[in-house]
Amino acid sequence: MKKNNGFTLIEVLIALFIFSILAILTMRGIQSTLEAKKRSQQALTQLAELEQAYLIIQNDIEQIINRNVIEPSGGIKLAFITPVDNLTSSGTKSGLKEQFGYNRLEFSRTGDINYLLNHKVSDLLRVAYYQDDDKLVRHTWRQIDPTKNTYVDKRRLLTNLDKLNISFVDANGKTLETWQAMPAKTSINPSQPTMNLPRGIIIDFNIKEYGNIEWIFALPEILNKA
Repeated sequence: MKKNNGFTLIEVLIALFIFSILAILTMRGIQSTLEAKKRSQQALTQLAELEQAYLIIQNDIEQIINRNVIEPSGGIKLAFITPVDNLTSSGTKSGLKEQFGYNRLEFSRTGDINYLLNHKVSDLLRVAYYQDDDKLVRHTWRQIDPTKNTYVDKRRLLTNLDKLNISFVDANGKTLETWQAMPAKTSINPSQPTMNLPRGIIIDFNIKEYGNIEWIFALPEILNKA
């Protein structure tokens, strides 16, 4: 009789069992690798978002000017509005929410610069930053004295935002939780009175996966003295 060299049923079952274990371990390894890659990509995306937001805010604050806004109704909106000045703004009429504790920074700034042409391609802008749920939003009016038809751009800068806090640095280097509008001693134009501006702005917030972040920006007057 010929000797049967085939596998027995038990050997086949053992081989299948070992193969199944190896397959499970391999799949878990692949899944862990994919999850790690996903987390890494999310972290890189968040980091890029933070860097871009910082540059945009820095560019805005470095071009702040002491220029009030004349609204369509004829009212005056202060050149520099902080959360404590909410009642001086039109709120909902200007496209911004009105709610208790609404943390918002709004100001006038000089126009954008086209570096290819090396000159300004727009005049003056009105910019606002505020928290909308877990997002930091930049609100821009492309006309300093808006009309009912003025174009408004709304852009999300940061996500996963928590506990946004805005504070200010005065002329003596002291940090203040609030900055109230105070008329300056001189005025170039009576219809556009100037006001005392802070020396710097501190934006403090929490981002998931990153924790607490603090950004400090100097206003143009300080930069010009450097």
